[in-house]
Amino acid sequence: MSEGSERPVNTLCPICRGLGVRRVPRAAMINGQFGTMLVEEICQLCDGDGWRSGLEPPV
Repeated sequence: MSEGSERPVNTLCPICRGLGVRRVPRAAMINGQFGTMLVEEICQLCDGDGWRSGLEPPV
């Protein structure tokens, strides 16, 4: 590939680190008391595939 042509580079998603899901703290009622628990949600930045296109890898 010539130096003048630019092509998007696929890198791991910086939010989920390639897992496709991220853990989000949510309020919950645990044993009659309020607390927090981590819920896994699909990463919205990479749409759950763990890769971001067009990002330059860190140097």
